[in-house]
Amino acid sequence: MQRKMPDFKQTKAQLRQELLKVRRSLESKDIERYSQLMGRHLFSWLDYQQANRVMIYLSTPDEPGTDDMIRHALQHGKTVCVPMMRAEYGLMDSAIIHDLADLQPGRLGIRSPKPERTTILAPAKIDLAIIPGVAFDIAGGRLGMGAGYYDRFLSLAGQAVFLGMAWRFQIKPTLPQDTHDVKMHYLLTEDGILTCRGGKM
Repeated sequence: MQRKMPDFKQTKAQLRQELLKVRRSLESKDIERYSQLMGRHLFSWLDYQQANRVMIYLSTPDEPGTDDMIRHALQHGKTVCVPMMRAEYGLMDSAIIHDLADLQPGRLGIRSPKPERTTILAPAKIDLAIIPGVAFDIAGGRLGMGAGYYDRFLSLAGQAVFLGMAWRFQIKPTLPQDTHDVKMHYLLTEDGILTCRGGKM
């Protein structure tokens, strides 16, 4: 009897729900402390130091914080861009910012660049992309929120180094993956930076 293949969408949805529940239970003091650790790991990392154009996601309250990373990159003369959702569902651009004051509340509870201060940077010009996720696996697989924004965007940024950023409990041995899912080259947690199998060395 042929075994039925697992429903990837259902498996992903269940895992997403479980991990988000844990993530949303974190205390703010732990989020702040671990985010600072992650910043130290990032700032001492050669790929970050050598990157001129860096894309950094805009963190929500239960994610690893990125505001200090944005400030550090700007202070060190890097071009910093952040995700900006288009009107079309599932599509986004990378918008250059010069200060956190360039941001405003946006859709889905995520901050967004102010349109009047927006300059778009082509994905192909990004050197390093720091990417959020609900979960990652040690081979670089990523589980996002399910809308596909990052998979579509990162497919156009093939020359960039992809750094997935998450709490250590979000790193799994394996994740269910579709053929269009973009893999990370490295992962950043409060414990340090992990090179993914098959990632850039």
